Parts: sequence; C-alpha cells; structure tokens
Amino acid sequence: MNILVRYFTPALVVLGLLLTLAPAVYATPYTYTTLDFPNATETIPFGINNSGQVSGLFGDPTDISSAHGFIYNNGSWTTLDDPNTTPGNTFASGINDSGQVTGFFYEYSYTNPHGFIYNGGNWTTLDDPNTAPGNTRGSGINGSGQVAGYFFDATGYHGFIYNGSSWTTLDDPDALLGQTYASGINDSGQVAGSFTDATGGSHGFIYNYNSDSWTTIDDPDALPGQTSLIDINNSGQMSGRFSDATGLHGFIYNGSSWITLDDPNATSGFTNAYGLNDSGQVTGFFSDATGAYHGFVASPASAIPEPATFAIFSLGLAGISLVRYRKSHREVAT
Repeated sequence: MNILVRYFTPALVVLGLLLTLAPAVYATPYTYTTLDFPNATETIPFGINNSGQVSGLFGDPTDISSAHGFIYNNGSWTTLDDPNTTPGNTFASGINDSGQVTGFFYEYSYTNPHGFIYNGGNWTTLDDPNTAPGNTRGSGINGSGQVAGYFFDATGYHGFIYNGSSWTTLDDPDALLGQTYASGINDSGQVAGSFTDATGGSHGFIYNYNSDSWTTIDDPDALPGQTSLIDINNSGQMSGRFSDATGLHGFIYNGSSWITLDDPNATSGFTNAYGLNDSGQVTGFFSDATGAYHGFVASPASAIPEPATFAIFSLGLAGISLVRYRKSHREVAT
C-alpha cells in the first residue's frame, strides 16, 4: 500500500441523513485557489485555520521517497521538519488560530510514528501512554491546544484526545475493536473521525467530549461505508469526502444539508476535502490529468445558505474510488 492509503484509510467516514425527496444538483458556491509548494512533486494540504494558514506536506523534488511538512501563509511557505528525525519524515496535519501545528514524524522511513505539536519553532513529542512509544499520530488541534489523533496497540487503532496533561481514549461503540480513528477537533471538544464496522464498512462519527456521546453519520450520496469525515469547525460544519460511481468528491455537511466540492482543475471524480475553518473555507487536494496532486483552498463565494435552501445531489451510486499516491513512495508502516 502507499503513503496516503495508509494515512487516510483511518479517516474514512460515513455521514447519513437523507434530506430531500427531490433529486437535484446543488451548484457549489465556492471558488478554488490552487496551492503548489515551489518545485515540489506533490502538494497535499490537511488543515486550515481562521487566518487562512494551511498545513500539510509536500513531496521532496530531490528525493521522491521523502515528505516534509509545511505551513502556507498568504503566499509564503515554511518547511517543517521535526528535529527528532531526519528531514523528509514529517507530516503536518492540523493547525489552529495560534499557528500551532500537530502531526507526526517517523523515526525511520515511514516506521515508528510519534505525534508532535509545533509552536513557533518549538517541538513537543506526543506518545500516547496507552501504547509503546512510536505508535502515535496527531491529526487535529483546536484553539485550546487540545489534540485529536489515534494510536496503535496490540488490538488495533484507537482515537485519542490529548489536553496537554491527560489522554482520553476514544473507541466508537459501533466499531470493531481497534478500528476507531479521530481526525479533527473543535473548540467545544467535538471530535470528528471514523470507524470500521463488522462488515468492513467505514462510517463517520462525531464524539461530544462534554456529554461523552457518539453520533454515527452516513452520507446519502455515497456507497454504504464510503465516506470520509475529516474535520469539524466551531459552528458544527463538517468536511470530508465521499465515493460514488464517478469517483471521489469533497463535501461540506452542516448537520442537515450537504454541498459537494469538485475542484474545476481536477480530473473527473478526484477531489479530496480535509481541513475546514469557521468561515467555511476548505483545504484539500486534487489529481490532475497527469496524476499529479495539487493542493487547493475552496472559499465560499457567498455565505452558505440555511439548511432549508440547500438542494441535495442525489444519484444512484455503484462505485468506489481509492486514494492513490505515487508508487515510488515508501509504504507507511503500521
């Protein structure tokens, strides 16, 4: 398997309330800006904050097996390489409004992952105490510096919340043991993520830390078990992607209505939406006709309509699209 399949399979999610009886296509009110790290082989954003700063990774043009983290800020790029590993083993995931970044680094070539928090040049390593060091990945970070992510132990994968001093393990009650992955967290302590059920289907969840409650979500436009929920903002809007017969599409979900996101520069059916800020801006990546990956920021052309004014894209679905990454990249170890 490849880097992105291993990294994002944990994030596969399903969102699921059928919202209208009338099949219709809603014209997504978004404009798209392409992001390409200078001279990089691939640019893959994961997180975006309310200032429009974007975190992610790029492929090293001098070493196709290496990936470096980055922060993009209004036209300028900063490379992130955790000092506890060799350059080319750092994945930057979420970014909050203070510019703190979470993610993970590998001790070696895609083995032994450790989470991290990056804060203005300072690096803090994160290792969940419920597993041996080298089995922890950070995914999302909120305004209080709480981190959501997942760790691996003898029973599989488990989500976590880290608040700076204590760790909370997350296991969706509907998941197979060891098949829960947390990916985003907002300031209210709501966590977005995914789990795998007994049939192998992937479903989204929202976990509410304050009430210790779980909500399963399944996208009505996706094949069953083929939607990824990645992030949740402070308004409760969610971002992610789903697979249908035409491929992979991003989405925004506000709890009752859905907007489909397709970058106009993408090959048909290959847009992946990930991070989401409070203005409704979404970041992610798309594949072009050559198979290269480019980042994007999708910004609302106008305010997102109230749920009653949404129209829903409703199609018969009969396919699945898996994320591909360049075969020359090394496999991420689990």
